[in-house]
Amino acid sequence: SLIVKVWGIADSYGSGVGYKIHSWTDNEAWALIYLEAENEPIPFENVYFQWTDNKWSMKSRKAWHVPSPSRALSIIDYTIHTLTISYSPEFSEIPCLTHFIPVVKNSSRWPAFVASVKLKLENSTNRYEKSYSTMGRSIEGIVGPWETTAIWYGGGAAAAHLYWYEDENLPPPTKLLRMDHLEGKTFEITITLKDGAETVLAENTFTHTF
Repeated sequence: SLIVKVWGIADSYGSGVGYKIHSWTDNEAWALIYLEAENEPIPFENVYFQWTDNKWSMKSRKAWHVPSPSRALSIIDYTIHTLTISYSPEFSEIPCLTHFIPVVKNSSRWPAFVASVKLKLENSTNRYEKSYSTMGRSIEGIVGPWETTAIWYGGGAAAAHLYWYEDENLPPPTKLLRMDHLEGKTFEITITLKDGAETVLAENTFTHTF
């Protein structure tokens, strides 16, 4: 039924997320997915349905960045994400650093909405930066009440996630960070989380030796 489908979408985001069906006719329906919050729910996605072949099918969906109900976040750990590419005709496949994926703890009764993650990698001789959105093909930035989870990027073309800025004021990013070139080097990694209102929710710095 339609209710089961809408509930399934809301439930896929985890706890602290609800839904409301705003319009329901014989042929079309749309629902609002929202974050539970202290004062009033915060909608972040519209989902549209159409009745075809004797069943309800999702026609389209649209999500947007919103303020986070919870600001009680802490970055407690991270994992390294790499992508292996064919670097050039004379080289075989080369692993390259794409992201540090933060592991985030939410110490609140309300869910958190992380819209973007900023990464800074620096030592005495080099500095690299990049940011990624948690929204794309999927929404990866929702952290349920009292939960701990990794914050991934929202998807998209793999090549777009390979490059780093050597200077945040120089577009576009053109630096590939090959793992074999990083081996043995020590960097400070600063990870910053922001919500849809550009509020900093958490920041932490780690020391990492490749």
